[in-house]
Amino acid sequence: MAKPNRVYICRLEKQSAIGPYQQDLFANQPLIFISPRSEPPTLMLEKLIQLCGGKVCKTLRKAGICIGQYKGKRPPGNQHLSESWILDCITQHKLCPIDNYRIE
Repeated sequence: MAKPNRVYICRLEKQSAIGPYQQDLFANQPLIFISPRSEPPTLMLEKLIQLCGGKVCKTLRKAGICIGQYKGKRPPGNQHLSESWILDCITQHKLCPIDNYRIE
């Protein structure tokens, strides 16, 4: 018998949940800033992050993680990652190592 994929499992979890469905994938991550230039669009990524327990902020200086291309100055210690990190974490249902997703 074939092993069910993670998207299918997530759908089953959502269907069986009582009340609003929410995962905790990004719950322990720092605040996340999404660049206005991001692709998929900022609003879509924001909703995905929030559905997975993450917190999104509107200002980069408050964030610990910046998602997407950003031309301005970044605060020290801020991790700058591609949008693929969010999408891959969700599809793999785990936090992926950030090294492959860094944007310089």
